[in-house]
Amino acid sequence: MKLPTRNEISAGFVSIIELLFILYIFLMPLLITTFTNELFEWPKVMFTYLMTILLLFFYLLKIIATQQLIIPKIPLLLVFGAFLLWTAVTTLTSINVYTSFWGYYSRFNGSLLSYLSYAMLAFIFLTELNSLAHIRRIVTALFSSAFLVAAFGVAQRLGVDKDFWVQHSWERVFSTLGQPNWLAAYLAPIILLAIAYAGIFFIYLRTHPNRPARIRTLLMLISVALLAALYSAALYFTRSRSGYLGLTSGLLFFGSLFFLRASRKIALIFGIVCIILLGVLFPRRSVLIKFIDSNSETNRIRLITWQGTLSLIRDHPIFGTGPETFAYSFLGYRPAQLNTTTEWDFLINKPHNEYLGVASGSGIPGLILYLLGVVGISYFAIRYLHKNRVDERWLLIGASLGGLVSLWVSNFFGFSVVPTQVLMVLLVGIVIALTWDSKVITVTPQTRYIRWAALGVTVIVTIALFVGWYRVAAAEILFVSGRSLLSSSPLTGLEKLQSSVSSNPFEPRYRQKLSEGYAIAATTAPNETQKNLFVTRALSEAQIAYAQNPYDYILRSGLIRTYLKLATSDSSYMQKAIELAEINTLKCPTSAYDHYYLATLLVSQGQKEQAKEKAQKALELRPGYGEAENLINTF
Repeated sequence: MKLPTRNEISAGFVSIIELLFILYIFLMPLLITTFTNELFEWPKVMFTYLMTILLLFFYLLKIIATQQLIIPKIPLLLVFGAFLLWTAVTTLTSINVYTSFWGYYSRFNGSLLSYLSYAMLAFIFLTELNSLAHIRRIVTALFSSAFLVAAFGVAQRLGVDKDFWVQHSWERVFSTLGQPNWLAAYLAPIILLAIAYAGIFFIYLRTHPNRPARIRTLLMLISVALLAALYSAALYFTRSRSGYLGLTSGLLFFGSLFFLRASRKIALIFGIVCIILLGVLFPRRSVLIKFIDSNSETNRIRLITWQGTLSLIRDHPIFGTGPETFAYSFLGYRPAQLNTTTEWDFLINKPHNEYLGVASGSGIPGLILYLLGVVGISYFAIRYLHKNRVDERWLLIGASLGGLVSLWVSNFFGFSVVPTQVLMVLLVGIVIALTWDSKVITVTPQTRYIRWAALGVTVIVTIALFVGWYRVAAAEILFVSGRSLLSSSPLTGLEKLQSSVSSNPFEPRYRQKLSEGYAIAATTAPNETQKNLFVTRALSEAQIAYAQNPYDYILRSGLIRTYLKLATSDSSYMQKAIELAEINTLKCPTSAYDHYYLATLLVSQGQKEQAKEKAQKALELRPGYGEAENLINTF
């Protein structure tokens, strides 16, 4: 029996890797769960980690089997590597290393772990899936997934799920991404890719002599045009001004490059398409005026938030406060003007500007490296487009760069989430794969013992990663299930929360809820011995949770609830709740709500003078604060 050659083995592994990559690109944007705390981002990021483990496993098996490690000679990768390294450094110097590594709970994208995952996916793409044929199939998977996403968005507009969500999904659709701005940011680059493929098919139609092939090409042209129309309709129904501006910027950028290189006839057709799209997005002048109006509520909130973020960056210019710690660190820089907005009592966990977010988390050096990557990819793409004629490769590069521009612009008014971040990585990968030559560094391990050792390590590490992934996933599901049962079946809920903490003891939010569960159980304990046991465990879990992350406002608020429940049977615990409430006012001195809430706790303890002082402070921060006025009038 003839053994397969090295090339045949390599081709087999590449086929597996491509299949997994296509499945990932297709399935990831569609994932939603109803049994986790965050319904949209959590399943997407966990699926990303799962597919990264699988892809890395088969990639390493390919290296071992073929005895070749191929490293692309791409200088720009050094910039991306430097950004990743700096993110690792700022994770180590973070005010909370766990958050910076894993991500802020409910906002997982932007953590060191997520960046490592994206870097691995990008490297595998560049080394194994960098041919035009591979890119075609991956883009087809992207179009197919986006078709389902956009179709569901249009269905939302028609009211298909209006009774399911708290949000009015028919007014501003969000489909499977969970938020209108995220959906718009995701669809804008895909619209540009669809336009590029329409151009590709149009060129084929003009140049192909075979009639049956021309008919097939015409059908594909019509299909991709209809897809672009569907994507545009879904984007329009998001009512996302940042999405509109992102698509407009990408269209104008791509169009400018195209006009300089294409024939007049093709350029005219492209121009008409752009005008139609812009006419749909901005049908009235008032839409554009509203976008740039700094007095609109949304824009005012952003400007105030940016002001506080700039102060934060000024005080932490080198290392920042750590990736994904904005929700913690911003509290001390929160401008008092936010109390005059509709989001006066919101916890702001992102600055709604990707670049300020990078600078606040990883310092100005992190932002510089990020922007160097933006400038570098733009420079090399434009240089290629300037030197080469318009063909399939040219249109793919131009549309990918235009798509990146749309993401960079929309991110100026928002932030990346898993689907948009993955799309950005994919577009960067397409530009690099199609503009650079195939120069690589090949490393060939010579000894059999090294290969066997590498195989053993690969299998062991992969199994360990799978077990870790499963424990993290199980912990989240148990946590949400246990939390929902605390009010109706406290002991059952408590058991699930115990299992959640056992599965993932590093997440402080789980321990906080477990401490609250013990406090609830203590109030219904059948005897004094059982009650004391529950109280002791509640206090222990509360102490551990606070020690794990004393910066988390939501965790501190949860611990206040724990102590208030314990205080129903022992009033001495009320002082613990008051201490945490005082910490909240110290951490965020401009929060009118926290001063008012502390005042209510002080009143319950008969400390009227201190309560009046806090209520007056709340009223000073938010003039017309009805609840604070009513509390003051009771004195």
